[in-house]
Amino acid sequence: MTPGIFITKLAISCTEGDIVDLNKLVNELGIQQIEIPPHLLTMTDKARMLCRKDEVLIGFNPNCTESERNTLRAIMVAHGLLYPDQLNSKGVSIDTFYLQEIRRVRTSKDILLATNISMPERIRMKVRDLKFDCNIYAKKAQLLPTFVSCAASDSSVNFILDKCFGDSGGVDIKMIPLLKNVRV
Repeated sequence: MTPGIFITKLAISCTEGDIVDLNKLVNELGIQQIEIPPHLLTMTDKARMLCRKDEVLIGFNPNCTESERNTLRAIMVAHGLLYPDQLNSKGVSIDTFYLQEIRRVRTSKDILLATNISMPERIRMKVRDLKFDCNIYAKKAQLLPTFVSCAASDSSVNFILDKCFGDSGGVDIKMIPLLKNVRV
């Protein structure tokens, strides 16, 4: 099974109605979630993801709202899938400024993959419709409205990951640190 197919199926299995339970998705990936003590953070830190041996850990700033945490979960999972070497070496860190400027990087692989993981296709198709209210959906899904508005209907997890790994038919999902501990 390719990484793209695996993540797509996982996101679908964590979806109820129009909402992806990102906490469940992260737990299914075997990622531990903790709060980072404030004295270990700068004022702008929102979250960090580290890989230690066979364990992946996401640490949140205790001041994060649930909408911020869910948005961070999706972005961190996407980043960990796309840049496994960075996850293994120094980890991933997201700060307030990144979240404030998210619209500016909406076409990056990270955000395209994160929105694909965190929103069903039927919602991503509606985002560009003028009648669709991103704020209402964001509140219901507990995501940041600016993140929801970044969704692209013409991308897919498979396409993004296949382009990242080349012909992913030859990539064993167990070789990707973020997927090392999952049951297939």
